[in-house]
Amino acid sequence: PVARWWEPHPPWIDPLGGREDLRRRLIRMCSPTAFRDDPARMLRAVRFAASLGFTIEEETLRRLESDSPLLLRAAVERLRDELCYILSCPDAAPYVRLMDELSLLGQLLPPLEALKGMEQSYPHRLDGFTHTIETLRRLEAILAEFRGEGSGEAWAEPLHRNIAAFRGAILEHLNRPVVAERTRLITLKLAALLHDVGKPATRSVDEKGATHFYGHEREGAREAARVVRRLRFGNAEVRGVRLIVANHMRPALLSREPKLTRRAVYRFFRDAGDWGVEVCVLALADHLATWLDGLIPERWERRTQVVGMLLDYYFRHRDEVITPPALVRGDELISALGLEPGPVVGRLLEAIREAQAAGEVHTKGEAIALARRLLREGEPPQGVEESPDGPIPREEGST
Repeated sequence: PVARWWEPHPPWIDPLGGREDLRRRLIRMCSPTAFRDDPARMLRAVRFAASLGFTIEEETLRRLESDSPLLLRAAVERLRDELCYILSCPDAAPYVRLMDELSLLGQLLPPLEALKGMEQSYPHRLDGFTHTIETLRRLEAILAEFRGEGSGEAWAEPLHRNIAAFRGAILEHLNRPVVAERTRLITLKLAALLHDVGKPATRSVDEKGATHFYGHEREGAREAARVVRRLRFGNAEVRGVRLIVANHMRPALLSREPKLTRRAVYRFFRDAGDWGVEVCVLALADHLATWLDGLIPERWERRTQVVGMLLDYYFRHRDEVITPPALVRGDELISALGLEPGPVVGRLLEAIREAQAAGEVHTKGEAIALARRLLREGEPPQGVEESPDGPIPREEGST
């Protein structure tokens, strides 16, 4: 009953001591069989700790760990939702680590287990799994800087110098829903956790004893897509994770070039789509998690510059470079060049769009002339190759 001002306050009904636990900021199970009765409560305990900043009480932690093998008895959709609630917290990394310590994480994202203890090539200093958690932590630190809540460490200076103009746009972009109430930020954090799952299958050692992971982003994209699909994420989220993982090395490769060309920008966003923004943010976090306190200022400066330029094209010059308006239609090409309908027409149109984005053609006449020249020289190149999970960018090399 609700007390009126002229009536005495009714006594607290608190048989489990919840009021004291609230005061002490503790999460406690209400029954010794709480987790066996509903295994999804194990993730919910972590979620409450993450969202409220509470600590899980010791006996509850012990019972949670002993009952962890029961986790997958709960409906997958409920487990997915609890994982999303955890990832939506601004400081999720330590709680993802706690999930691992409680033997919960590997049941949800099995490929992460193979990263534990996996040695990596220079300049990595952490094993594959620890690097993954550190990448998530660095990602959240970058977003905190964008929100004006950062720690002000030295690594943040180039970030603000080269990307500050887009921090509001990035945060707004990441806050957009993908499926139901699940935002792009959750998809990005999932991709951060899965960005290196292709490494165990692609690990090789050369004749000099150096370790390589050639093509790990391509293999990882396929594996990551399978993982999130098993957790009943929507098709748009599966596609987002796949594209982020498949392209997460691209900003690093672009930063090695002496100049970021409009053609390179077009190709990057052609392959990554509007998930290119997430790729940029993940690439920054991955770089920080790789170099740690050995961060080379010149390399970090260049990385943030390239990401800043990519974001500038995306947020300010999208119609000019990333999605330029078509100069010529397929039927017009067929008529002008005497072609038969088929894939060659599509490849010609793509070559025209790329040249238009690069500033090499500006009119319909120039577009048709380019197509005619390409036909004389041979069949136009393909920009992407198909896989069972959709288009995946052609290999660009990685280590």
